Amino acid sequence: MTCSKWLWHLSLVCCICAILGQMPIARANEEQKGSGMSYGQVRKYLSQHTKILELVNEQGGRVLICPEWQGRVMTSSCDGLQGLSFGFINKDFIDAGQPNPHFNNYGGEDRFWLSPEGGPFSLWFKQGVDQVLDNWFTPPALNEGAWTVISKPRDPFFRMYRRMELVNTSGTQFQLEVTRDVRLLNDSDVKHLFGEDALAAFQSRKVKTVGYETVNRVVNAGEPMAKDKGLVSIWILGMFNAGPQTVIIVPYKQGDEATLGPVVKSDYFGSIPPERLKILPEAILFLGDGNYRSKIGTSQKRAKNVAGSMDFQNNVLTLVHFTMPE
Repeated sequence: MTCSKWLWHLSLVCCICAILGQMPIARANEEQKGSGMSYGQVRKYLSQHTKILELVNEQGGRVLICPEWQGRVMTSSCDGLQGLSFGFINKDFIDAGQPNPHFNNYGGEDRFWLSPEGGPFSLWFKQGVDQVLDNWFTPPALNEGAWTVISKPRDPFFRMYRRMELVNTSGTQFQLEVTRDVRLLNDSDVKHLFGEDALAAFQSRKVKTVGYETVNRVVNAGEPMAKDKGLVSIWILGMFNAGPQTVIIVPYKQGDEATLGPVVKSDYFGSIPPERLKILPEAILFLGDGNYRSKIGTSQKRAKNVAGSMDFQNNVLTLVHFTMPE
């Protein structure tokens, strides 16, 4: 693949978290509510452990980025410092202060990885080893080191850069130049992504919102890539707070299974109990309470470019919009 093609091969992720004033609240027992941290508390905590960057708007939207932790977007809030912090923060790992070659799991709403994870061209397993969990290691280029901030102080975004060297399980070496932009979304972005009705709802006084975009670009700075030696693709991952009344919503394209594949793959870690996974005519519902190790997926032919979750306990709707191959 030529460098010019890789300049345009990017992943765009937009996360909009809205507190819905008129959404019916499902009641929970007091002991189930937990102790969610405010954005200000998370901000103070993270600033004691690493350098932080922030994007802020006049409506109370705030986004916190940690360039030293591989350029992660760690958290966001739609209600200023006192607002709920939306990103999962792995305090146990951070407090321990011990790097883990398998995975430095700081948490965070948006991090940059590369795939494939497994198979003959895996980036996670060395040559000749069994592809089992004990031999699974995040490539150091993705797991360690700071990203360099190259945006200017007056830019309305943060741009970070990292040069990476990786080797897949077939021995193919990659030299990559990666840039990553993070910016707050505005009204025109919301209208473009979700339509005028959504914009009107977000602009009402009963709804508070924060939206941001990450744009991730990979340029091949090494030898031309070949399919028979392995390729790489952008893989963006997000970690959000679980809750006893949080439901993940995955819309999908309807159609014949022989053509599009099964609606959902749900046996990554064994079968999922039916009360935790529901397939509706247009969407997959998946319980996000964090009490059961499970994972779901759907085929590229069925996937739409949006997914989300609803936290009925805190009245928080999260939407993730992303680019897909044409």
